[in-house]
Amino acid sequence: MRWIDRLNLGQQLGLLAASCCFLATVSALLITFRSMAFVDDTTRQALAQTVIDPLTRRVAALIAADDTLGATHEIRKLADDPLVQAIDVTDIDGESILSAGEQLLDAPVFSSNMMIGEDFAGSVKLQLATSTIDQQKQNLRLSIIGFGLLAASITYLLMTQLSANWVSRVRLISRRLKLATESDAGSELVELEEIVSTLPIELLAAPAPMEFTDDVIQPMAAVTLALRHLPRYADTLDPPRLTAYIGVIERVVRAVARLNSGTVHITRAHSMTLLFESSDTGPSGFIRACDSAVLIQQLLLVAEQSQRLKLSGGLAIGVNEMGYGNEHASYLRLYAQALLDQLQELAEGAGDSILLTPSAADEPDLVDSFPSAAINEAKRELGAPSPDHATTIQTRLKMLQRALFPDVGEQSALPF
Repeated sequence: MRWIDRLNLGQQLGLLAASCCFLATVSALLITFRSMAFVDDTTRQALAQTVIDPLTRRVAALIAADDTLGATHEIRKLADDPLVQAIDVTDIDGESILSAGEQLLDAPVFSSNMMIGEDFAGSVKLQLATSTIDQQKQNLRLSIIGFGLLAASITYLLMTQLSANWVSRVRLISRRLKLATESDAGSELVELEEIVSTLPIELLAAPAPMEFTDDVIQPMAAVTLALRHLPRYADTLDPPRLTAYIGVIERVVRAVARLNSGTVHITRAHSMTLLFESSDTGPSGFIRACDSAVLIQQLLLVAEQSQRLKLSGGLAIGVNEMGYGNEHASYLRLYAQALLDQLQELAEGAGDSILLTPSAADEPDLVDSFPSAAINEAKRELGAPSPDHATTIQTRLKMLQRALFPDVGEQSALPF
């Protein structure tokens, strides 16, 4: 076990907060220090130039007058200043001719050329004293680290105090769940994990049952497509071609579902089901289901021309007074199974037709949108849509055909 796991939750939170505070504080102070160092270097260079330029002119004048003693006195007098470390005067060959102070190897050197008239006569090199500045920098670094540690310590103490309530609540939960076994986990979270892992599986809480009201349960329409050619192709096509074959059908079904605000479910073997829940706005779920069935039927005929394979299948439409719900709505899904079974049976025997369940054939919306539906006890078949509705379906069909199968070209009008 890692050492941090042996600390209690408050100590872990305090350590994390203190580490973040220390890093943030030191980073901010170091950035400030770098800025100060840049300003300090700029100031030092300006100071050096202020000192060395007049000195160079005076030394050049003394050397031109062959007054070496006066030049020596000039540089030694300046070298006695605490800010000056060393001064060195060189000739045109770079050889030292006058010097004062003790030169340092790692100290920056500021240089200025001596000119006698128009001629170059040598250079004056100046080193400023850096011992005091270096000591100040070292003290500043130590101060930064000390301030960061102080801020981290204060943050640690505050966080451990503030998290005391959380720690006590976690301990209370652990105490209520604790079995006879003892644990030396250290951290309350690790101890709680160990306790939960030893609980009997029947104590694990199941999702709470959903409560339904009349205003949230909406009628649902369903369309089942039976893939009647799939069993034969499953025995004759290799896996890649079979996957592509099913993929073409799925593209058609999902495109139609997206267009009409439906969802696709694979609930039975060799079939796909589209579910449409009714809403207060737009066409009813039943009309959208009827439109989707017509679109799927016609698009699969177009797909057969594109793929050179049999893709069409039987279609059946049904309605249910309650929706399908989500994965937690077990009652709704169990209730819908009877409709799905009925649609599967109808779709398998539908041939090239679109069949309706008895309840779907009695839908009042059917008369307005599909007035020529053949309604009889033996076979309830979806008929031709009304002229206005047929125009809408035709427009959607052309749009989907161009998007899914552009290689086939424009198709003739709907066969109604």
